[in-house]
Amino acid sequence: MKSIAGPLFWISMLLLVLNGCEGNQPPSTISTNPTSVITAQAPTVIPATSTITPFPKGETLVVTSAEDSGPGTLRQALLDAQSGDTISFDSTHFPLKTPARIALASCLPELAQNHLTIDAGDAGVIIDGRAPHSDWCSGIRLTSSWNSIRGIRFEGFAPGAGVELSNGAQYNMIGGDPSVGTGPQGQGNVVGFSDVGIVLSGKEVSFNTIAGNFIGIGPEGDDLNQTSVGIWIEGGAAFNTIGPRNVIAYNTDGIAIVDSDSIGNTMTANSIYDNERTGISLQDSIDRPGGNRKLAPPCLVDFDLTDGFAAGVACPGCTVEIFSDDADQGRVFEGTALADDRGNFSYLKNDPFTGPHLSATATDIDGSTSGFSNPTYGTNAILQEGNDLSKSRLVRQPSSELQDNRLGQMDRLDEADFPTDYDVELFVNRSTDLG
Repeated sequence: MKSIAGPLFWISMLLLVLNGCEGNQPPSTISTNPTSVITAQAPTVIPATSTITPFPKGETLVVTSAEDSGPGTLRQALLDAQSGDTISFDSTHFPLKTPARIALASCLPELAQNHLTIDAGDAGVIIDGRAPHSDWCSGIRLTSSWNSIRGIRFEGFAPGAGVELSNGAQYNMIGGDPSVGTGPQGQGNVVGFSDVGIVLSGKEVSFNTIAGNFIGIGPEGDDLNQTSVGIWIEGGAAFNTIGPRNVIAYNTDGIAIVDSDSIGNTMTANSIYDNERTGISLQDSIDRPGGNRKLAPPCLVDFDLTDGFAAGVACPGCTVEIFSDDADQGRVFEGTALADDRGNFSYLKNDPFTGPHLSATATDIDGSTSGFSNPTYGTNAILQEGNDLSKSRLVRQPSSELQDNRLGQMDRLDEADFPTDYDVELFVNRSTDLG
């Protein structure tokens, strides 16, 4: 009996342990006891139909009137909308082919709700700000996050902008999914006949996307007589994305970024051309430094329009975008190259470039994009045949910053040629900058 009792005891203990592990606790539950030992289990899979969503879907408010205010108007919809709602437009009152004009008597209420969609993609809607006003007034002003605006034409906001993002607006989409395309049937907005197309202003105005819009130009290529900048970024607005597939033309400057804390703003795969001064400006304005760290543009060294080949020097590790243009901006996006750790890059399209000139932009690892490079001239140029060695950019400095430079200039200052102190200062600065 003694020899049987030992085995029976251990069998009983084993059965008790197994019973204690059955059915009392599902495998997916993890004990909060810090001394528990968690054994490996199959991962818990959340079904695709899970009801866990970042924000509940709201109601759809349909605009049925082109009047400035009252029932069924856009103004009333903006006043009534709650976070998560969608504002759409009745196509019988807003036909796509013959858009209805909403002539504003005063500024619309700012969009302070989060997760709001204003969708005019299947309708024809013009928001007209031509009513006389002396104060700044924008077509739609967003001060909230996770909103989307698409399919609207903004006209006549002076002083003002078609769309303004300020007071910490983040993660907004102005335009639409670039894969949908642009044009009258697409999801982009159109802004014209205003002071500024789109403004991003202030700290924490970040992570917004501006894509697929027509700014200063209509979908048919018509000049919309924009009086100032297509897209203006200022005051610390950072890490926003302009692109892809915006068409920005016929503005004073296509895109301008000012203030030293306005950084990380990426411009990618847009069509920017025929702007009066520059396509992309990071230059200092009066009393304000340039933005995006005033990142230097690339230098195109070798190219061949027929072979679709371009090479040059940019900031090390930067992403370089190649463009064709009739002048010195970027009308046709050709492709992308990556600069190596010395800044050298090359790109082969395997098809001819559009030409007749090539230009390029660089985007650093923080997302700041430069202005356009100087354009190429001619059909091809190779700096040195057979030389595959790394190239570097010539660093320019004023002669006053070069040690023992032995550079100088002697000129006789004739008082008749320099009637004011400003003329003298201008001449001296120009002379000392040489070298």
